[in-house]
Amino acid sequence: MISLLYHSHTVVPAHLSELEPLGLVEPDEQILVALDGVLLDSVGQRLSGPTLHDYCLLSSLRIILWARDYGRHLCLAFPLAELTGIEGVGVDPLHAQIQLTFTNPDEEAQQFTLALLPLANLPAALQLLRSASDAARILVSHGVDAREGG
Repeated sequence: MISLLYHSHTVVPAHLSELEPLGLVEPDEQILVALDGVLLDSVGQRLSGPTLHDYCLLSSLRIILWARDYGRHLCLAFPLAELTGIEGVGVDPLHAQIQLTFTNPDEEAQQFTLALLPLANLPAALQLLRSASDAARILVSHGVDAREGG
C-alpha cells in the first residue's frame, strides 16, 4: 500500500504503482517515504540501466532500494535497524546524494549511494531516514523483533 508521508518532487507516481504488481512490497507493508535518483553500489557503479528513476523507499517494515531497468528490476531490502550510516551532501546547485550503510552482525557492511536526489529534498530525507533507523534500533535493543521494529 502506498501511504506517502513524504516524497521527493521528482518521484513519478506511475512508477510507485508498479510496486505491488511486481511483488516488491509485502501485503502488510506501507510505503511511507519515496526518494528518487540513481542507485550506485559501494564502488560507484550503477545498479540499474539507463533510467534516472531508481528509488530509496522507507516503508513501515524496512528500507527498499529499487533499481529500475527496462525489463528487469533489482530490489534490495534491509530492516530499518540495519541502517547504521546516513551521510548526505550537495553535489551541485540542483542535486544531492545520500550514502547509506547497512550493517548486519552476521555479514559485511554494505554501502549504497542514491545520487541525483533533488538538493531541496536532502534535509528532509536525512532527518526521516535517521529518525526511522534510530527508532528501529532502540526498539530492537529492547527486545523487539527487527521486523516489528519497523
